[in-house]
Amino acid sequence: MTTRGPDGAPVGVTANSFNSVSLDPPMVLWSLAKSARCRATFSANRAWAVHVLAAAQQSLSERFASRIADKFEGLELEEGAGGVPLISGCVARLQCRTASEFAGGDHIILLGEVIAFDRTDAMPLLFHRGEYALVVRKGDAGR
Repeated sequence: MTTRGPDGAPVGVTANSFNSVSLDPPMVLWSLAKSARCRATFSANRAWAVHVLAAAQQSLSERFASRIADKFEGLELEEGAGGVPLISGCVARLQCRTASEFAGGDHIILLGEVIAFDRTDAMPLLFHRGEYALVVRKGDAGR
């Protein structure tokens, strides 16, 4: 997930929960720990992007899940709607604006309307049962 801070600097985090909500209008949701350092930024900036990382982007997932100071160092960024930073090479990117924010225990839940979308045919990076995984097509499972 990416957005911009009040100073214009890119801000990002790896989310562990993301879901589609509606097709008409297109809406998605994700949750962020109330204790996350970037919580106030995502609450204040109503424009943000979801990046579905490609299988080759595991290091980006790990980088954005860490507490390093500059998560964007060395990345080529595009600018999306509302100035949101967009990372290249992803399977999909959804540019969103916050429709609602809800309390959810020790997390906040951000509900966003998808205002722009792009995708590629790359294989996605998955995280399953506590580790990274790759997609195997059902017909390829026995090979």
